Amino acid sequence: MFRAILKKYWKLLLSILLVSSLGCAAMTGLSGSYLSLETSLNSYVRDYAYPDAVITTGITTRDQADTIAAIAGVSEVNSRLMGDTVIKSPQGRYLSIRAISYSEGDFQQFYFWEQADGGEADGVLLEFNFAEDNEIHAGDTIQAKVGDEYRSYFVEGIVSAPETLSVQPAENTWGANSDFGYVYAPHELLKKEEN
Repeated sequence: MFRAILKKYWKLLLSILLVSSLGCAAMTGLSGSYLSLETSLNSYVRDYAYPDAVITTGITTRDQADTIAAIAGVSEVNSRLMGDTVIKSPQGRYLSIRAISYSEGDFQQFYFWEQADGGEADGVLLEFNFAEDNEIHAGDTIQAKVGDEYRSYFVEGIVSAPETLSVQPAENTWGANSDFGYVYAPHELLKKEEN
């Protein structure tokens, strides 16, 4: 009886076996890809010192923020000043920026596209796509609004950094909006301008 069924339906049974095998192979490949992507993500987070947590507060001191390091399980704390303002580009365009401080001791990761030596001038770093979209280069001078006046800053470099990674519906891009960008300034400079 089994032979009769096998003889009559052998093509159907073969197609079922083939489809099942292809399904198992596809699922095995997908699970392998998932594990590979997870490993890549963990490597990216480690290599670029991307934070596990971000805490935003309106008013605090750097010393108060550093007390977070006393919490069990916290290995490193980077506290930064951050604020939004407007800059005037060398071409005369008014653009919105988010200024983020950095210090020598921070684990800030920068990939430099361009660099220039400004000597004793107050120097800042601009995010790559924002600078490229607005034709700003290392060595240029930008005007940033501080309080009620505009002050000049030397563009020491054009950089990419993990903070500027923004997720878009279709793809990952580095700072996709040309009218808004990031500027990185030494902590001491932002602290001085804050007062």
